[in-house]
Amino acid sequence: QNIIDNIHWDDVAKQRRTNWQTLRELTRNNVESFSCKLPDESVPLGYVIRLKNRDTVKEKLAAQRIFAPVHWLLSEEVDRKKFPDSAKLSDSLLTLPIDQRYGEDEMNYISDALTEVV
Repeated sequence: QNIIDNIHWDDVAKQRRTNWQTLRELTRNNVESFSCKLPDESVPLGYVIRLKNRDTVKEKLAAQRIFAPVHWLLSEEVDRKKFPDSAKLSDSLLTLPIDQRYGEDEMNYISDALTEVV
C-alpha cells in the first residue's frame, strides 16, 4: 500500500499519453492505429495497432525483447461467422507497450523494430 500511495499518478498518466503520441507519430506511415485520437483525460494501457499478420509480428517483436500482448482474444464460444467484425478485430489487434517507465528512446526502439518486421 505504501508503494502505491507514493506513486505520482499525474506523472504516470502524462508519460503514458506522451508515449502513445510518440508511437502514433513514429508508426503512422507503417501500421494502422486502432484509434487515431487519444480522448482527453484518458490514460492508455498501450498503443493498439491493427495487423494482418499480427501473430508473426508479435513473435518477431518478442525476439527483440518487445513484449506486445493481445488483449482481445475472441472466445471459442463466439460464432466467428455470426460476428465477423469481432473476429476480424480479435485476429488483428496488438498492443504495443507504452509503460510510464519508458521514454522517447524506448518508443524509437519499438518503432524501429516494428518497421523492420512489418
